[in-house]
Amino acid sequence: ILGSAILLLIQKATGNPLSTFGGLIVPIGDQWWRYLTAPFAYVDVGYLFVVAVGLAIFSTGVERRLGTAPTALLLLACGALGVLAAGGIAAAKGDITVIAGGNGMALGAVAAWFAIRRSESHGAIDEEYDVIGVAVAAAVLIALPLFAPTADFFACLVGGAVGALAGLAASVT
Repeated sequence: ILGSAILLLIQKATGNPLSTFGGLIVPIGDQWWRYLTAPFAYVDVGYLFVVAVGLAIFSTGVERRLGTAPTALLLLACGALGVLAAGGIAAAKGDITVIAGGNGMALGAVAAWFAIRRSESHGAIDEEYDVIGVAVAAAVLIALPLFAPTADFFACLVGGAVGALAGLAASVT
């Protein structure tokens, strides 16, 4: 979160385009590394704030259960695979667009946390969590493409699916 905030400040201060700071421009060409950097690039503070709140609330719970390195790898996978899918879909449609931001990463954290937490609390009466709050957080992240021009719906859904699958796999072991 801090790295993305610093990059956004530098981008705004220098006036350089998002492509200078890692955003994915479709068609991609030979710059494959943008799949890894795009989830950390933002054009406005509001988008970064929503993603940061989602990550702060849910990724810390995932980290407590899985550890720091697995959680970091999971979040990177959610963001990168989401951007990869979104870039592929946009390229297949022939769109020229810019994809950036971590809505897929944040929804992946929500989905992983939910899968793990649901498995932990299954059958326990005293282990409550706010299902409505989790649903609202997920809905806000899914709705981000309506308000942030570089947020992508497919990046969000694929990142969430990756997080859910990882959370389910972690809860089985």
